[in-house]
Amino acid sequence: MGTVLVEKKDIMKVKQYLLNGLVVSFPTETVFGLAAKYDDTAAVDRLFEIKGRDKSKAITLMVESVASAMEFCDLSEDEKRIMERLMPGMITIVVNKKEDAYIPYLERTVGIRIPDDRFVLELLKLTGPLLVTSANKSGQENMVSSDEVLAEFQNEIPLVVKGECQGKIPSTVFKLEGKEVIVFREGTVSKQEILEAIE
Repeated sequence: MGTVLVEKKDIMKVKQYLLNGLVVSFPTETVFGLAAKYDDTAAVDRLFEIKGRDKSKAITLMVESVASAMEFCDLSEDEKRIMERLMPGMITIVVNKKEDAYIPYLERTVGIRIPDDRFVLELLKLTGPLLVTSANKSGQENMVSSDEVLAEFQNEIPLVVKGECQGKIPSTVFKLEGKEVIVFREGTVSKQEILEAIE
């Protein structure tokens, strides 16, 4: 299997690959991502396989709006306020998943991210939600350019979108416990900025 390198203007081709159950890689405002259609279990299995990641470790659900996120999760008022004030942005918030929302390998909680990237937001409007993880082998350094992704994943990923990430730092991952912010991974957005969003 060869890997196709496409430009962002080829967004309809990227959409088709995803809807056909394939894994693709694209730049975001943080780091490069590996993505699969969220409800395609076979595609998600392949994503975990390419990444070399254990299925017990959750990956992020990327959506294009707070309204879309609310189809999958039950948000507290503070969680909703944070999302409305800081998203799109470089944060991933871990929230309670609705019991009847199907997301492969995610049972109780889900990390939600709305990227601040025009191309990715447009893609999400075309495909619906995607399960996305950073484009690197599990435990390795994050990748921020299509050249790096091609060097690592040539013939493993069917399609890579050409580009380079501007931020080069993964999103801040956190959850709320009452009014307390529990940070799992610190990125560009600080704990203080998150706290200020709910004041």
